[in-house]
Amino acid sequence: KEFLPILLAAAMWGEEWSGKCVKFECDNSTVVAALEHRTSRVPLIAHMLRVLHFLAAYFSFTWQSAHIAGKSNNVADALSRNDAMRAFSLYPQLVPASTTVILDLPDLVISPAMDWNSLTWRSRLIVFSAGLASSTQRVYQSGQS
Repeated sequence: KEFLPILLAAAMWGEEWSGKCVKFECDNSTVVAALEHRTSRVPLIAHMLRVLHFLAAYFSFTWQSAHIAGKSNNVADALSRNDAMRAFSLYPQLVPASTTVILDLPDLVISPAMDWNSLTWRSRLIVFSAGLASSTQRVYQSGQS
């Protein structure tokens, strides 16, 4: 549950992170440990790490991670409670903008049964890529990486 927003962010904004080091802050110590060590014995987390590695390589970004105590993670707490006004007051750098999450995207990044080489994966990826920048769409559709 805590890893999914990290994956969704990487899938949606990875192109903007190209050439940068992104810092993932999380209040879940298991997720932070997996991000730091780049591995996990928990099958679902291991799969999600593979997807994150794929996205990082594809979009050419690196990452660091840091644990934030739940009590100190006020912005995330406000957002999880759908209290945008509080989140904006706590972190003025937040930009109020809407981002559409393609419904198939969570399945693409968390389903260990999904074969990345299958026609199903490719067709879902093309649907997802319709929401990406045109340069990224061309790469996905041509099959180049």
